[in-house]
Amino acid sequence: MAANTTVSSIQGNTISGINFTTSNGNAGSPGIFSGIAVTSGAANVGTTTGNTIGNTSVANAIVITSSATTSSRIDGIYVSSAGTTSAIQNNNIGGITTGGGATNGFSMVAIYSSGALGNFTTSNNSIGSSSISNSIAMGTSGTTTTGVCNFYGIFNNATGSISITNNAILKCAVFGTAASFFYSIYNGGGIGSAVTIDNNTINDTSLSGTNVLRGIYNGIAAGTLSISNNTLRNLKVTSTASSVSGILNAGAVSTTITINNNKLGDATAGLLSYTVASTGLFMEF
Repeated sequence: MAANTTVSSIQGNTISGINFTTSNGNAGSPGIFSGIAVTSGAANVGTTTGNTIGNTSVANAIVITSSATTSSRIDGIYVSSAGTTSAIQNNNIGGITTGGGATNGFSMVAIYSSGALGNFTTSNNSIGSSSISNSIAMGTSGTTTTGVCNFYGIFNNATGSISITNNAILKCAVFGTAASFFYSIYNGGGIGSAVTIDNNTINDTSLSGTNVLRGIYNGIAAGTLSISNNTLRNLKVTSTASSVSGILNAGAVSTTITINNNKLGDATAGLLSYTVASTGLFMEF
């Protein structure tokens, strides 16, 4: 979508029932497949009526196969809006899996945002499924033996005021090897500004690679940072070489940091589930 003088509105669309095969191994954004891609200009995506990418209650609604051995990029919703205000809200992304052989790698970002000096809101989105195991899966269990697969539920790289709230990342998995990793929420933007990552739910996520599984990660030097009232449970790793972080802040916050009232496991399930011995980190800041 090209730049526009007004705010674009993308509402109520369904992108599903797709089986796509390519030899393209593009690891850059927006990659070999995108459900919705906005490459410039302000946009409201799902703010009045949510969009559906795949299906959160049916498996394999979108299947992407690449013969490339690189980590081919897949985006659910991709928004790059320089210097503007954009919102990604009320969308459902699920039922997305990959095909291929032992050496094929994939990297998915369910929701990606970037831009400069705007106000970026990502809220009330559902990624994965509350009922279908491995609703979103990069790589194939028992098949992907050398391919590197990665997953980001929400990846913000925009600057300005950042709000990531009331989202759910549920039953998503990475079946990769070597340096494969999994981030449910990754914030790499908002330097010097207010960053809020509150009231999100992360449940039943798993990694079979050897890198890191992280629930919530902030890597930017924000002006103020809030990571509060989030619920994380059932994080799973299967490799002795991998490590787990529930909540990790690696940015030098200049004014105020608030990390309060997060549930690292609850009455429903504990925080971590290991099938092998590994290294766990509940919170670090």
